[in-house]
Order: sequence, then structure tokens, then C-alpha cells
Amino acid sequence: MKKNVPLTILVIVVIILGIYSNPEPNSQQPAPLESGIDLSTSSEVSETTDTNIIDLEAEWAALSRLAHAFALVESNDNPNAVNRKENAVGLLQIRPCMVAEANRIIGEDIYTLSDRWDSLTSIAIFHTVMSVKNPKLDADKAIEIWNPNATSTYRQSILSILSAL
Repeated sequence: MKKNVPLTILVIVVIILGIYSNPEPNSQQPAPLESGIDLSTSSEVSETTDTNIIDLEAEWAALSRLAHAFALVESNDNPNAVNRKENAVGLLQIRPCMVAEANRIIGEDIYTLSDRWDSLTSIAIFHTVMSVKNPKLDADKAIEIWNPNATSTYRQSILSILSAL
């Protein structure tokens, strides 16, 4: 994994790939870490970890709602949508400049223009940009970032969808 990939991106990848799962009640407890901290018995670590997971889950939920609202407005939830005038394609109508911005944030050219056609990768690009440029996940700021020339109708559509979710 790249050192400079934001934590949010790693969490998104883990959730998308389904790696995160709750252990079965009777499953074997993990072995103590090399540092000697046993996560199964350390209440201090457990409380911190639980709080961090809750925070990450809340952030993931908010980012997902934003992505869903934008997908509905941008492409009517169609991963094959094309806007030739703006060279925007895919579920979130991603333009080349947004791919470049996501790569700039990460610090490497991870995303390609062809990634705009893949729904999950498009959402990861959206999350990369929003998690850095809009960490408080403000809807108006998200609109300004994703579509700087947004009309009032566009803005109202996004806000209306968000209020319904």
C-alpha cells in the first residue's frame, strides 16, 4: 500500500472489497500483538478502536450519500453515461481534470481516464477528492467542488436527494 494514500481511501477499499466483517460470536480471538497488547482484553484500545470505527462508518455513510446523490443527478445512475461537451463519462460524469486532481491528492498516478467507466473506481475518485477538499462533507461545498458551474436546478436536485436519503 502506498504511504501517502489517505486513510479514508484505505477504508473505502476495505469496505468495498468486503474485507471488513464482524467476527462470529464463537470465533477464535486474535493473538496478542508483538507489542504485547492483547486487543481482546485491552479496554482502552477497544474503546478507542470502537470510536474510530464508528467515526469511519459515519464518514463512509455521509460520503456514500453524497456520491449517490451526485450519481443520480449527473448520470441518472447510469455508469455508461457520456457528456461529450465536457468530456465527462461514467456514473459520476468524471472529467479528466478530476482524475488528475485525485492523483495529485494521492501523490501518484493511480487512476486513469478509463477508470471513469468503472462505478466503484469512480466512487473511489469521488471519495478521494471529497475527503481532502471537503472533510466536513458540506453539501454546498461538494457541489462547488464537483460542478463549479452548477445551476440552481442542479444544486436543488442534489440537496433534495440528500434530504430524502
